[in-house]
Amino acid sequence: MRAHLSPQYQARFRHSLQRYAAAAATQVAWRQAALVPDLYTYIANRRSSAAMDPFFILLESGLDVEFDPSLLDSPLLTLLRSAVADHVAWVNDLFSFKGEYAQSGDICNILAIVFLQPCSPGYGDLQKSVDIVCKMIEVKLQNYIHIYTTYCHLQISFSVRFVSLLDPMCVGVSNPKKFANVLIVF
Repeated sequence: MRAHLSPQYQARFRHSLQRYAAAAATQVAWRQAALVPDLYTYIANRRSSAAMDPFFILLESGLDVEFDPSLLDSPLLTLLRSAVADHVAWVNDLFSFKGEYAQSGDICNILAIVFLQPCSPGYGDLQKSVDIVCKMIEVKLQNYIHIYTTYCHLQISFSVRFVSLLDPMCVGVSNPKKFANVLIVF
């Protein structure tokens, strides 16, 4: 892999793996302390613990797309990557809740956070928590679609290939309304 990645990509990949490891270690500490983080802290951590950044870097490399450093930190590309990472992580959390929280008490899951956080509107009400998370996923998908459309409209030719490969990660949930009446049965 090193032979294929430029030094810039190697550095970005190493840094993304370090962020992933730090986020995973934070979640281990939360589990050990039985600490339920607030939603915003969890979301920020989950973006790194979902390991999407290393994936994005490998995707860029595989496509032979070398973004200009100024474009890497552009607000639009950052928002797009965050939207995809959040969507992928939250859908995973929604569907893994039963196995993680119900069976082992794992609190590092967006549904568990919404369900267990006393300040959450879903506190103590599982179905309401499911509805809230489904709505969050729906809003994130709509944000993604808006950002994606804007980005592709700019016609940044070398990056459209990269951006177009992000779409299938969110298209699997092209109809978020199908989650509207999800009831998790234990």
